[in-house]
Amino acid sequence: MHFGLGGTECLMISILKRNITVNNIGFLKSPIAIVLGTVLMVASCGGSSNSSSSSSSSSSSSSSSVPSDTAGVAVVTGQALKGILMGADVIITNAAGTEVARGVTDSEGKFDISFEPEADSVYTIRTVANDNTTMICDAVQCGLDADGNAIVTGEIVPAANLDGLELSNVLHIAKPADNATYENDIQLNVFTTATVAALRAKIAEGNLDADGLKEAALLATKVAAEALGIELPEDANLLNLVLSNNVDEIVEANDAYFALLNAAFAADIDNVGKLNAAILLIVEATDGEDISAALDDLIAIYGEVRQQAVALSGIVDVPQETIDALNDDANGTIDVGALENAVIENNGGDTSSSSSSSSVPSSSSSSSSSSSSSSSSSSSSSSSSSSSSSSSSSSSSSSSSSSSSSSSSSTGSGSGSGSGSGSGSGGSGGGGA
Repeated sequence: MHFGLGGTECLMISILKRNITVNNIGFLKSPIAIVLGTVLMVASCGGSSNSSSSSSSSSSSSSSSVPSDTAGVAVVTGQALKGILMGADVIITNAAGTEVARGVTDSEGKFDISFEPEADSVYTIRTVANDNTTMICDAVQCGLDADGNAIVTGEIVPAANLDGLELSNVLHIAKPADNATYENDIQLNVFTTATVAALRAKIAEGNLDADGLKEAALLATKVAAEALGIELPEDANLLNLVLSNNVDEIVEANDAYFALLNAAFAADIDNVGKLNAAILLIVEATDGEDISAALDDLIAIYGEVRQQAVALSGIVDVPQETIDALNDDANGTIDVGALENAVIENNGGDTSSSSSSSSVPSSSSSSSSSSSSSSSSSSSSSSSSSSSSSSSSSSSSSSSSSSSSSSSSSTGSGSGSGSGSGSGSGGSGGGGA
């Protein structure tokens, strides 16, 4: 499932096991490539368009503000997908953290909210579980119900099991011209949420325009990717990740890979919050602050999520390449050194001098050593696999490098002219950051 393709050219990411390269739609696919298809949109697939009415959806949400007769309107549509979150609050805040609109997700986890932006701003869209929120379990098991019975794939997870669950994404929305309507489509999932965590401090500064958000999102994506233990190309933007909510209908291996990882978090929903808290601590820590507990959490989450994803791959119909990639992952862990370098770059530091730059507080020896030893064993166990696949991957690397330059200029914000008597530039979304 994807939103808002419009007329904008979208890019796709293809993965050979866990090594991902960018390819334009229409490029010939190598027979050894596992093509992403609709999962990871790096261009402005969810960017703004303009219309006199909002996108049609079965959403039951409502806006917290009533548009006037003349003011321009921004319409934010999308879906909250962990499993599908039903009856969750959807809250839109501006860069200052002030709530500007809210709604509720429907039975498909979708929402459709309209509001009048008072100024160009980066807006954060959050879904927050409340006492009426339920979720469709998309892991092998999603905890226990009130009677102590296991909640399995496809069953309903009650509100009591979802306490504290939040998903998020961000959009840059320009103030629409009078009588204009700008539409923005996004999805909220674990990957977008982790990226927003790495972006939070920059958003709070309040000075990001559309281009600034795009650049910041690329750096935040590197942090989120390292924290999650996935490999992405330089110009990937996880804010644009759009996942299918029906794994059994996925035919491309890379679609299934990301969908299963997202689904695996449902086995222990607290891991979503732990992931974001760890990223926040590492990114926003001051010099001398101990981040070892956050690193330990990330290492533990990596192992638990990969284990659950492997288990889930055994009960759903996914390509063998997906199963192989997840099994390879299960023998590894996060690369702490690469994560620290990503944080340094995200925070404006220089990674060429030392990985122990003051931009990232030092981790404790126990946490670093456990990660290092685990990473070392993973490296040795995967070296033979790496060497055996190097000849096959070399054929796609030239395609990757040649398409990378063309794709980097395509990752941008959406634009459009308003309907009615108004005209102007549309906002750029999590789908256009």
